[in-house]
Amino acid sequence: MENPFLNKSLLNSPLQFDLCAQIHFSALYGVRHKLQVDEIPDNIPISQLCQEAKLKGREIYLAHPTDIYQIFEGVTLAVYNTIEELYCSRLNRSIKMVWLILEKMAIEAGSPELSYEAVWAICQYLGRLRKVYSDTTLEVYQSEWLVVKITPSVYIQQSESICFKPSVVCIIDTLSIKVIAFRVGKEEETEENIALSIYDAIEACRQPGREGAGGLVWQIPEQLLSNISVSDRIQRACAGIGISIQSVANRMPILNALQGVWTGDLTGKRLSYNKFMSLLDTYLENVHGHGPLINREKRSQELKQFVGYNRDPAWQFPALRYLLPQHAGIISQNGTVEFDGLHYTSDLIKYWHNHEVTLRRSEMEEAVAWIYLDGEILCQAVASELIRADGSYRPNRLGRGG
Repeated sequence: MENPFLNKSLLNSPLQFDLCAQIHFSALYGVRHKLQVDEIPDNIPISQLCQEAKLKGREIYLAHPTDIYQIFEGVTLAVYNTIEELYCSRLNRSIKMVWLILEKMAIEAGSPELSYEAVWAICQYLGRLRKVYSDTTLEVYQSEWLVVKITPSVYIQQSESICFKPSVVCIIDTLSIKVIAFRVGKEEETEENIALSIYDAIEACRQPGREGAGGLVWQIPEQLLSNISVSDRIQRACAGIGISIQSVANRMPILNALQGVWTGDLTGKRLSYNKFMSLLDTYLENVHGHGPLINREKRSQELKQFVGYNRDPAWQFPALRYLLPQHAGIISQNGTVEFDGLHYTSDLIKYWHNHEVTLRRSEMEEAVAWIYLDGEILCQAVASELIRADGSYRPNRLGRGG
């Protein structure tokens, strides 16, 4: 992304006064009608303006020309286009983050910083366009998902020195009585695997749809039921998706089979991780009619021609990212965040050297991660080791995925 404050083109003129006035008026008037009330500048007395508008009409939202010039000082066509690029995307940046990025760019160029009110007003003005770029089509179907955990009497041999009893988190569709997703790990990884199994279940229930935003319709349940503890982080993530979680003491017949029957001949044996996953998935397919991994591979082949379906689910559905594992990191002097032997970079990371960040890596491509600054999404980053000479990138390292 180019720094708009360094744009010396003769076409990069200040935004016209009439447009600035229209943008500011639309922002204030939109707040009056509750179109968008997030992140309102502290200096705007919204309550007072709304009261006066009842007496004097909507002209009260018209700012004085001198104020308009002052608020929008430094806003050029290039700056406006950069705000649009930053705000109107599936990253779903906050207005505050857009302003912070522009602040860093202005400092780099030696230009005066923009007023927050100008950035806020422009973002409000672009609200409908943002919705077009970032909208997600949800379809709530008449079912509930049950989150359960089982501990089969087998062992997973992770390495020569590490062997553990697996903890399996399953998502069961209570309508079809089928396991639609599962994750396997150590007991201490249960919280992470609850989040990822919910992620997998939502991913598995997406459908290509001509009328859906981004070419997809996401089918979600009425609610999640859980007979195990679910952390506040996961509950907030699910709430952002539109799914509530309710604790229950439900025990369906399929749980008894999952807990012990299918591993009867394997009790006490040691299996590799991949062997255990394959055995469980094959059992679910042959006995219960739905193996999540087998079904995912089948659907991937059948639906790969649909553009929306073959894109990263966490890019298509931004709220899903909050179900991904989060990892602490620090932005290095050369503008990268190191994780798992890879160095993630973007043209925005460089502005925050030595700053602590949170990284969430894509489940689809290890080359991609999302970087969060103080809890706010900053950017999408790519592993520099996987970037090709032409600027494209390999999705995964050799032996690390498809």
